[in-house]
Amino acid sequence: MAKLKPFKKITPADIIKDELDAYLWNEDDLVEILEMSREGIMQLLNNEILIDIDLATKLSRIFRQSTQFWLNVSKEYWKKHKK
Repeated sequence: MAKLKPFKKITPADIIKDELDAYLWNEDDLVEILEMSREGIMQLLNNEILIDIDLATKLSRIFRQSTQFWLNVSKEYWKKHKK
């Protein structure tokens, strides 16, 4: 039997963007909430930065997933896409 693969790989940015939509927030809201620069938020939303423990903790507080969830999502993405 063939191994099924998902149609689309879900990235950390995809999850964050879905959460932003659910809360009716935009990038500017995230700049304020995460206390990051606009450039940093844009890098985050373009999967250009690794989510470290500090950022994972902040994301877990605002989006109500665990810190480990964010670390795992980021680690898996970088392992497969950012070699």
